[in-house]
Parts: sequence; structure tokens; C-alpha cells
Amino acid sequence: MTKFFRKLDDGIYAAERIILTAALSVMVIFVFFDVVNRHLHFFGNSFVWAKEVARFMMIWVGFVGASIATKNREHLNVGLREKLFPPHILRWVKILADFIAAVVTLFFAYLGYRFVMDSIEFQEVSMALKFPLWIVRTIIPVSLLIIFCRFFGQMLIRVREILSKKVFYFIPVAISLLIGIFVGRFLTPEKVKIVEKEITITKIDTVTVEIPINFSYTVVLGDNLSLISKHFYGTKQNWQAIYDVNENIINNPDLIFPGQVFYIPNPANIAGENEESN
Repeated sequence: MTKFFRKLDDGIYAAERIILTAALSVMVIFVFFDVVNRHLHFFGNSFVWAKEVARFMMIWVGFVGASIATKNREHLNVGLREKLFPPHILRWVKILADFIAAVVTLFFAYLGYRFVMDSIEFQEVSMALKFPLWIVRTIIPVSLLIIFCRFFGQMLIRVREILSKKVFYFIPVAISLLIGIFVGRFLTPEKVKIVEKEITITKIDTVTVEIPINFSYTVVLGDNLSLISKHFYGTKQNWQAIYDVNENIINNPDLIFPGQVFYIPNPANIAGENEESN
């Protein structure tokens, strides 16, 4: 069984090295060509999406690199304990340190999982590429879960060196039970009881009230106020109405930027104003 887990860990480690190399290469290449193009203008303006891809790759490089460092035991470590504790106590201190690191990492892996699920629920996408962000953020809980397994495995190896085999094989069962109790007690959402209430509906006379409804629109690459006006009103002539309600964030009506969020006046109200002016 131990050989199986070691081979599995070695396989994951090999895959992590490939992913790390690829992500770092993509990040460096994209940033390099974006900087060169920005100064020499080979392809017009700078690539807006290049910086976005580089940020995505930086996230993957950071978390995959942390997992590799845990595998090679190259993460930050406190060397003071070797000077404070004698060898027979130091072994147990290292076991305790691995256990605390494993529990903390597992907790953050759970938070990362909730983060990814929220991204899926709210359908979050990147600004330039409109790429689903949950795919980028999946590396957070996955890498933290791998780090947890490696800390936990290191702890078991140290315990095995101290205790007899009979006691050793009982420890994973006990720890698994404790983790299950912790997750069930503190991390499971409370059940919400739905109480049905009777509602009495009284028929009353209704009055129609016109409420001006505004829309919101996020600017994309290539947009201008005339094109936005054409999209919502069917004509380019109403760009001034969009500019008037967003004057606090538009410094120049001829210069708008991707990612800006504009309020769009109700087309019905704009049509009414046009009729009155005519």
C-alpha cells in the first residue's frame, strides 16, 4: 500500500513539474511579446488579454510551486526547534508541526473549494477573454489538497519510525474520525427550516405607475458611445443621453475603456424625450 501511494505521489509530482514549466513559459512569452509590441507597435496597441493570461499563469505557478516545495521539503521552516528540544522530543515536535500544517492546509482547501463554487454559481468571467474564472481558480483547492496529503504523509512516516506497527495502523483511523467530526460539526451548513404561512390577499384597485428603469452595460474592446446607442436604441444619435448619465466616469466621450460599466437610460424614456423635442 505504501508503494502505491509513493508511486501516485511521484506521478503527481511529474505532472506538476510539466504544468509548472508550461505555465511559467506561457507567462514569460506573453509578457515579453506584449512589452515588445507596446513599444514597437508591431500589431497596433498592446494585447489587453496578454496581461490577463499572465495573471492566470502566475496563480498556477504559485500554487503548483508550493505543492512541489512541500514534496521536496523545501518550504519555509523554523530551525529554532532543533536548538530548543533534545532529539527524543524533537521527533514529536516535528510530528506536531506536520499535523498543524496539514489541518490548516485542509481548512484553506475547503475555503478554496467554496471560492470555486461561488465562481460557478455567479458565472464569473474574466474582463478581456470572458474566460470562466472557476477554471483558473480550481488550482487553489486542488493544490492545497495535495499539500495536505503530503504533510499528512510526512507525519505518518515520522510516527511509523517511532511507534510499533499495531499502534501505527490505528492512528490514521483515529485522525480520520477526528477530521470527519470537525468537518461535520463546523463546516456543514445548518439546515434551514421553511415555515409556510397563510397570506390573505385583498383585492384593491391598482394604479399603473411608470418607473424609469435603467440598464447597465460593460464596455468591451472596440466599443464607443455611438455603437452602444445603436445597440440599445437602434440609432447612433442618442449617444449624448448615455454620456449625460455617466458623465462622472467618462472624461472624454470619444475615449472609453473596456471594463467600464455604464448606466443606460430606459429606451422608452429616450423615445418619449425625442418625440417631445420634435
